[in-house]
Amino acid sequence: MAATNEQLRVFIYDHLIAHGVAPSCAEMGDAFGVTAASVRDQLATLRIGKTVLVHPTTRELWMVGPFSAAPTNYRLTDGSTTWFANCA
Repeated sequence: MAATNEQLRVFIYDHLIAHGVAPSCAEMGDAFGVTAASVRDQLATLRIGKTVLVHPTTRELWMVGPFSAAPTNYRLTDGSTTWFANCA
């Protein structure tokens, strides 16, 4: 069953907070019983500004504001998990 946009956003943030990295399209597809390609198509239609951005080439998550889905020089840690920010 495909996720609603809200369910997808909640899954993305829950995964990112728990693991320190954004989920891949394959992980999101597995969680919702759809293909990675279906997730990429859905991400492209979210239209929520700069909150969730996909990489223009890979179509994987690139930014999940205020977090970066890719490592940067701006890190935040709680002692066990590290997150990356887009800027400081």
